Amino acid sequence: VLTFEEITRVATITARMGVSSIRLSGGEPLVRKDLEKLVKMLVEVPGIKVVALTTNGALLKQKARALKESGLHCVTVSLHSLKPERYDAITGTKDMFWRVMEGLEETRAAGFERVKVNCVVTKGCNEDEIPDFARMAHDAGISVRFIEYMPFDGTKVWDPERVVSGEEIIRRIGERYELVPLEREHGATAVHHKFADG
Repeated sequence: VLTFEEITRVATITARMGVSSIRLSGGEPLVRKDLEKLVKMLVEVPGIKVVALTTNGALLKQKARALKESGLHCVTVSLHSLKPERYDAITGTKDMFWRVMEGLEETRAAGFERVKVNCVVTKGCNEDEIPDFARMAHDAGISVRFIEYMPFDGTKVWDPERVVSGEEIIRRIGERYELVPLEREHGATAVHHKFADG
């Protein structure tokens, strides 16, 4: 495991090569003691413009304000269901859903301008929640990123029959909200949309 100083050294070297954005992810980065100290160190690296965090959100309620004060720019929470029992089944946890939701709320209260949710959509699991996540994005001002189910494990668990395509996701959201496609950002892999009503 790299020390904070070693991570900062790597960030400094890559910043000299043109890297300007760093994302702390995991595993679960918030289990790392004093993570906010690492964030502060990375924010101070010349050339680094954005330090972001992807988390399961379980510890966000306790950490959000310290992370904001340390200079963290953006928080992304992995959240694959808005139904507590289904969330626990997907993640293999018990009674974790409300901790994650409280963490999301604390993140917004701490003043983060960019709060995002990642949702992997799979057929037969959570595709019925696409409109609910769209409503969350619309009403709460949280960016929701719908992610197509991908074969990261080869063919062990992945099944093409479980894929809900990006086109299908956009179609389902469009039944409730009018979407406006946005120009793709340089180097971005995502296709972005905004709500026509803002």
